Amino acid sequence: MSATKATKQSKKTSTPQSSLLFAQVNLDKSDNTQIENFEDDTPKGLEGYEERYIAFVDILGFKNLIQKSKDDTHLVSRLISALDISPESSPTVLKEAGTDDSSAADLRVHTFSDFVVASTKPTHVGLAILTYVIWSQSVNWLSNSLFCRGAITKGRVLHRAGNGSPPMVFGPAFVEAYQLESTIADFPRVIFSRPVREDWALYTQENKLGSKLPLLVEKCSDGPSCIDVFCHVKPNGFNLVNDDQPKEFSQMRTALMTHLDETAENPGHHRKIQWLARKFNAAVLHSRSGDLRIVELDN
Repeated sequence: MSATKATKQSKKTSTPQSSLLFAQVNLDKSDNTQIENFEDDTPKGLEGYEERYIAFVDILGFKNLIQKSKDDTHLVSRLISALDISPESSPTVLKEAGTDDSSAADLRVHTFSDFVVASTKPTHVGLAILTYVIWSQSVNWLSNSLFCRGAITKGRVLHRAGNGSPPMVFGPAFVEAYQLESTIADFPRVIFSRPVREDWALYTQENKLGSKLPLLVEKCSDGPSCIDVFCHVKPNGFNLVNDDQPKEFSQMRTALMTHLDETAENPGHHRKIQWLARKFNAAVLHSRSGDLRIVELDN
């Protein structure tokens, strides 16, 4: 073969290393030259995709809130508080999941604009902590008149948060969570993908979530399983928190009534707030907070 022809073939088959981010390379173990010359372009400190549970949660109506915040410093403070999330693993929740190791879930959380991303290891402890954190944050937002919608999935994802490096997240599981939030969740709720729902059911059946954690999740009448933001309002409900609950329940009622009034001329949004308000009514119906029921929904 001529030198000119060999050079042309070499140009056709060569691949610039700069175009490789993650590559599956089949190397002949005896070819030490190839192994030594191979350069891994993966960002330092990251190994690639991991199998994790991941939540994508969006604050609804954020664009309108930003518009209003131009002349409302109090609203700016509310938004800062809403997105300044520093979740901690509740010792009681860890105990319910059968551990006292706060690092067992490897919880990672970061916010960007109007959404929150959180992920954990794909274990029963990981799912328990992730579900509790998202439930707790959803309750906090609703008490402050902020509504959210999201999804929790399981799969391959790269999620970097903390450790002094800029946050980074991408991967099939993240895309699935975003798609479920934007196309399936519909109402102000955080839903589970099928694999997550099946894992939660299995962990519950195997008694890995204790007696209280299973109350965090309910099966919705339209199909999906979702986090029950009112599970602590119900009689004999979730009671691992010791906050000033009566005040919190009243704040939830005020938020729901305010948004029902504000969306009265927007049927598409109104029906979603109404859906959540009916959930609230059902939760307080036979509880000590029965007097908080929104009677306007009975008309």
